[in-house]
Amino acid sequence: MIRRVLTPTVRTRLRKIVQRRLRRYGYSLVPASARGAGAPTWDVWTWIRETSNVRTIVDIGANTGSYVEYLNGFFKPAAIHAFEPQAACQPKLAALRPSIPRLTIHQLALADEAGQATFFENEYGPASSLLHVSELSKQAFPETERETATTVRVARLDDVLDAASLERDVLIKIDVQGVEDRVIRGGRAVFSAAKIVLIEMSFTPMYESQPLFEEVHTLLEECGLRLAGFKNQIDSVETGQPLFAHCFYRRPDTPPSNGR
Repeated sequence: MIRRVLTPTVRTRLRKIVQRRLRRYGYSLVPASARGAGAPTWDVWTWIRETSNVRTIVDIGANTGSYVEYLNGFFKPAAIHAFEPQAACQPKLAALRPSIPRLTIHQLALADEAGQATFFENEYGPASSLLHVSELSKQAFPETERETATTVRVARLDDVLDAASLERDVLIKIDVQGVEDRVIRGGRAVFSAAKIVLIEMSFTPMYESQPLFEEVHTLLEECGLRLAGFKNQIDSVETGQPLFAHCFYRRPDTPPSNGR
């Protein structure tokens, strides 16, 4: 009956809307198994846990801590560093400390230089950024239309964390809304120590003057990381155009013979 009422276009639109909401918590929609086959048993996080020994988690763009809580429960690391500049997010992050005593909260935005910078707090909190939201983003996600400028502290990741002292394996989750290049350039040592990186990368500008997939991909390769797959991809509900994806990068177990 539902299939008769909902056209394929409407079903697709609803699926994309739900997908956008789920992505904040590390989940994604997958096609259902064939009838009688049971629920899917695989998950990319399971593969990472079985092929890595994650002892340190660095969450860059932690927002209110949903991913911090999820990754802590999944990997049970020795240390978690959460970076989030927004003052409004700090109470919820701080509320995690009693249940995650290994959590260190850094009220900072990360970039390639230290100091202060203008930060655009979006009415839809997870879309907040050091960059303005693009017109394309406002069209695709109307909830991101309103933003307010404020000033935040900015630091280089390598100045905050000593890569040599981080307990391996290191997992970095980076969701910084368009300034991925700045974060990596200011944290080359830490990224070069990471085993796994989960990063949101855009195929078309969702923020003004942001780097696209190819540039960020090159920076991660320079840190010795290799593209390992996609957790999910977000497309335009209206046109189907790929907008951005959550990508996994992984350090090869055996370094290439050419030293790259």
